[in-house]
Amino acid sequence: MPIVSRPPEFVVHVRCLHCRHKSLLSNTDLADSGIPPQAPIASFVKRLRCKKCGSGSVLANRIERDQPAARRLRA
Repeated sequence: MPIVSRPPEFVVHVRCLHCRHKSLLSNTDLADSGIPPQAPIASFVKRLRCKKCGSGSVLANRIERDQPAARRLRA
């Protein structure tokens, strides 16, 4: 039986540059906000705000859902 591998699923890792709060945005979170899941981050990063302090100064990048940083934030 052949091994079938799934394509990696990516999430958006968001880090506040003011208070250092970290969060993940899944594809469903993006879709709920009207953002296509494969949209370039540059097209929506200015809309992002920190949930903890409200700052708009955030750093966002895509990481695989299975990376250690994503697993730590989901736990």
